[in-house]
This record gives sequence, structure tokens and C-alpha cells, in this order.
Amino acid sequence: MRPAILFLLTGLLLSPSLGHTQVNYPMPGYPGQGNEENPGVLLHDGIEKLLAFVEGGGANDRSKLVAFVERDLAPYFDFVTMTRWSLGPQARFMNQEQRLAAVKQLRGMFLGALVRNLLQYDPGRVQYLPPRGDAYTGEVILGLQSFPRRGYPLRLDFYLQRGNAGWRVVDVAANGLRATTVYREYFTRRGPGGGP
Repeated sequence: MRPAILFLLTGLLLSPSLGHTQVNYPMPGYPGQGNEENPGVLLHDGIEKLLAFVEGGGANDRSKLVAFVERDLAPYFDFVTMTRWSLGPQARFMNQEQRLAAVKQLRGMFLGALVRNLLQYDPGRVQYLPPRGDAYTGEVILGLQSFPRRGYPLRLDFYLQRGNAGWRVVDVAANGLRATTVYREYFTRRGPGGGP
């Protein structure tokens, strides 16, 4: 897996300017304007939680950070869908136990990379981009442009879908490279239901 990709993803999530910028995300014209029904508000609230935790010094303690990521960030993601997209056609050659193991493995890799990158967090300026997609169809893409203190500007796109549990992030792309593409390469190398 390319750890730089997840570093880019988490670097974008963590800019302190997110909490101080006017947010364009509430989906105009979308009938579900309640916070729990609006994907833009949901994502913004998640980022605000993250910022409050980091700005409060929580990211300086690895055990507190791991607990925070598990408790407060993981629920924003649909790891079952993310894994299904990552497995692609090989999923049909796997039994239920193998698919569940793949979900557990992808979840562990994704959240582990998130923790590692939060420990190295260096804030920068972030700009929200206009939403893409149609909330009525249950699929939207919410983008951010990050301008870190060091390095090059980065673009992050969150792919959200509405399911039985509400809106969840099913994929994330950094500068156009999607996490599910990176994980598909990983699962392809190791083979259906297979080894390391």
C-alpha cells in the first residue's frame, strides 16, 4: 500500500482553518436539511470533532488518539462498501468468512494509517469545494483543497453514500487517487482470501 496516500488524506482533514471557514457543504435544495440527513453537515461535524480533539492536544497521546479514532471517526466510514469496492470481482470467489476478514483488514490498515498520520499532523489552510453529485440519488462527493505549511497543495474528495445507517464515507481520493484503488492493488497481490 502507498502510505503517502493516506498521509495526504489525513493531512487535509486536520487543518485548523476548517473550523473557522464558511462551509459551502450544506446541500442547497436538499429536503433533508437536518444535520443527520445532510451529508455536508455530517462531514463538517466530523471534521470539527477532529479539529477540537487535535487542537486540545489529544493527538499527542497515542492511546488517546487510537481511542478517539475508533470511537469518533470510524463511524463516519462504511468499511463494508469500501472493502467491496476494493475487492472488485475477486469478492465473488471468497466465502463470507474471507470477506469479513478482508473488511477487518482494510479497516485496520485505513485507521492505522490515519493514527500514524495524525501523530505527524502539521496544520495548513483548507478550502471547501462545491459539492458534486446529487443527494437525491444517495451519492455525493465533497471536496477539499488543502494548502499545507510545507509541501504542495492537495485535493481531497470524500465519496459519500446514503444507506440504512445514513450517510457514510465509502471512498476517499487524494489528488485523484482513490483509497479503494490502492486497496484493490493490495488485495489483488495477496489473492482471493489469501495470505500476506
